[in-house]
Amino acid sequence: MAGGKITITREETDALTRKFTILTTVFIALFIFGTLLVLAMKKFTLIDAVVYNLEALAFMVHEPAGFLKAFQIFMSIIGGFLIWWVLWNLFDLVFDDSFMDYLTDVKIHERLKHMKNHYVIVGGGKVGDELANRLASEQKQFVIIEPDPERVKSLKGEKFTVIKGDPTDIDVLRKVKLQDAKVLFIASHNTEKNLLIALLAKEINPHLNILARADNANVMNILEKAGVRKVVIPEIAIVDQFMIDLDATEQDNRAMKKEIENIVKDAKTVDVLK
Repeated sequence: MAGGKITITREETDALTRKFTILTTVFIALFIFGTLLVLAMKKFTLIDAVVYNLEALAFMVHEPAGFLKAFQIFMSIIGGFLIWWVLWNLFDLVFDDSFMDYLTDVKIHERLKHMKNHYVIVGGGKVGDELANRLASEQKQFVIIEPDPERVKSLKGEKFTVIKGDPTDIDVLRKVKLQDAKVLFIASHNTEKNLLIALLAKEINPHLNILARADNANVMNILEKAGVRKVVIPEIAIVDQFMIDLDATEQDNRAMKKEIENIVKDAKTVDVLK
């Protein structure tokens, strides 16, 4: 699906339609010709002539010999070819990747219909994938927007709800029901696009909570002015986490030192009492 549209291409649909139209036209012409022929030669009523031809198509040959027997055999061959053609095209359609993608996309759109106060993730890379796994583990409703077909296929393999499309396209944002969403995570590494996505998102849903990724600290103020509640810069986030861990380690060391001092103090008190 491109921008939420069916992945079966227009060319594929037109080709199948043309083949079906040609075959149907030829079949109807032969059937009408056969009905008129039977009416003329057998003196049947119109209904009887139609039934006669239908029986011929179903491989029911009644004539012992002559032209009509040859005609019935011919109609039986046409019936067999028609069945073969239908089955062949159905087989080809069912096992075609685009058709399977179409069925998957139908399921995705059914899920989206029932989503409200959900989470939207822009970008299905490592960050977006990790976010999706966290949300899934907490049984949160979410949908991912990802433009790359290979990533879309991979994410669908993880049973995630994914829409293939350009997140800077306002129609794509509406298709994921951004107007009813609770939080938007912009996990794309392209800061300029992230800014545009944030602006479009606020236009659709002014009350939306937006968390966005940025490449450098210089754009933090711009993103915040665009309505982003929290801007995350990966490098700074890693340093912040290191400092938190360092503080926690130092606090643990101080607590351990204090505990050792207390143990030593208690031991000295016991010695004095003895």
